[in-house]
Amino acid sequence: MFKKIIKYSNERFSLFKNLLFITDKRKNPRISTIKIVIAIICMQLSNLGSLNSMSLALASGKYPSVSTIARSADSMD
Repeated sequence: MFKKIIKYSNERFSLFKNLLFITDKRKNPRISTIKIVIAIICMQLSNLGSLNSMSLALASGKYPSVSTIARSADSMD
């Protein structure tokens, strides 16, 4: 399901092309901004609604921690 939504968003709105222009104000980040933005988009698409819900879903360690996501989202332009 996510593949179809992401494919449609990319074709219709150039989602990934536009995501490259999002920046944050962290100095020397270990996790790129694009990975954080994708995690936020996945949180919205999956209707998790909060970072606490997301932390339970992200237990695999494949995604950035919710504290990193929150800190980065707070400083995004």
